[in-house]
Amino acid sequence: MIVAFDPGGTTGWAYWHEETDEWGQGQIGPDEHHEELWDWLDSYAPDIVIYEAFNYQIRRDEKGTAVDMPGVELISREYIGIIRLWSQLNHCLDATKQQPSIITLKWLLDDRLKEMTYPRNNDQCLYRTNAPHANDATRHLLYYRAMVLKDKSIFKRS
Repeated sequence: MIVAFDPGGTTGWAYWHEETDEWGQGQIGPDEHHEELWDWLDSYAPDIVIYEAFNYQIRRDEKGTAVDMPGVELISREYIGIIRLWSQLNHCLDATKQQPSIITLKWLLDDRLKEMTYPRNNDQCLYRTNAPHANDATRHLLYYRAMVLKDKSIFKRS
């Protein structure tokens, strides 16, 4: 089983079970969810874990004053720590961080995600309305399957 996370104030998750070709997506939060994330990992017991990297850079305004980056949630680092610790203690085959820029690739944008389906779940669309973090986790999972595992079967259109 492979799971992918978009960790943050709301943590998105997506999983794919290779043997059954079962997919799932969802979100945890926005309330504090350290224990819930750990329990989620325990219940699914993935073999491979993917998570979006946290990249923080100090930005400066026109006067050279350091300013916070909009949309950056420092709590993401805590959730990444939970994911990494669980993966280490449970001897995952792989725990891979992927860059946030992956979610902006043209073949992973919303319109493309809406064309992709769960083949074994009545061709249900991979895109989830009002679940942006689940969609971002799905993008990370799709990227891993296509680019790392070289699995092109994900490109079936509805």
